[in-house]
Amino acid sequence: MSDHAGTHVDVPKHFDPSPGALSIDKMPIEDFYTEAICLDLSYVELKATISVKEMEDALTASGQEIKQGDTVLIYMAFNKRIPFDDPRWQHDFPGLSLEAVHWLADKGSRIFGVEAISPAPEGEPNFQAHNACGKRGITHIEGLDHLEKVVGQRFRFIGFPLRIRDGSGGPMRAVALLERALQSYRPRPLPSPLQRYSRRTCFRRCCSIFDNGVPYRISFNVNSSSFRIFRKYSVW
Repeated sequence: MSDHAGTHVDVPKHFDPSPGALSIDKMPIEDFYTEAICLDLSYVELKATISVKEMEDALTASGQEIKQGDTVLIYMAFNKRIPFDDPRWQHDFPGLSLEAVHWLADKGSRIFGVEAISPAPEGEPNFQAHNACGKRGITHIEGLDHLEKVVGQRFRFIGFPLRIRDGSGGPMRAVALLERALQSYRPRPLPSPLQRYSRRTCFRRCCSIFDNGVPYRISFNVNSSSFRIFRKYSVW
């Protein structure tokens, strides 16, 4: 599998020729567990280059602000307009201008994300956007989907990439945690008592809790083989 397959993050080694440019296995894991917002740029034309003014207008319309260290996802409705099996999907995507990439870095965002296979339109703008990420010490995620569900909201973004040795990118499963969903959620009974199960059984049982979309955060104590479960987050 390619280190740039599916939903994935590009890392400095992909666009920075410096000998010390970080590969995916050297990237701090906390960079992929951040606060996040999603901006609505769904009105932009295909192949369009998004300006700083359009980014500022989208941020104002969202009612949010970009805080230091935020991940900023950019919804361009690209997957809604061109299906994956259409040849245009690989070429006709809109994206950020060089100035817009610098604007995100100036605002304090360390990672931004798009639906397309590149952060900027095909050709020179894409080359410039990648180089700008290298110069500013930021990076981007490509191949996202369902961003319309989090437009205009602040949420917790989780996108842990595969730890590929010397990789220039890393496939990930991107997740948004929305605490507001808890207001309408009625929790299911928990398996009890968890202490009766072996470590392996407990791990499988707790994984199934997450897979079913139940909003629990689970902490495992390796030394005592015990679990603590907190009803805090919802899984989207």
